[in-house]
Amino acid sequence: MTEPKPQPYMNNGTVQFFNAVEPRPARTETSGNVTINNNGTPGQPAHFKVNFIITAPCDLLDLVHNVLHWTCVVPADTDEAQYRQVEDQAAQRLPSHLRALADALETQIAEATEKRHQAKRKDD
Repeated sequence: MTEPKPQPYMNNGTVQFFNAVEPRPARTETSGNVTINNNGTPGQPAHFKVNFIITAPCDLLDLVHNVLHWTCVVPADTDEAQYRQVEDQAAQRLPSHLRALADALETQIAEATEKRHQAKRKDD
């Protein structure tokens, strides 16, 4: 018999809309003997940010729970989209985002382990 897998719990996401922002080029202004340098800023397209809070037990004994706060960006042309539609689009992205995170963590852990082993070999 296999043990049951710990089950995560995810609340509804919170959805925020952000208007498009036009890029501003860097500029320098001089007035008399005063020079003012303004850094440019990149633009950004209109979009929604959807924040999720995911809670999952750390082990099968259910003694410790982990809480993960994750934000997904959903492109938007207008703020007229329905909440549920935007939230669903973001939720559909979660599994691939979390898999990519897990893959990156595995790579970093493997690299750190290898460095530790190399350092130990040098000490021996």
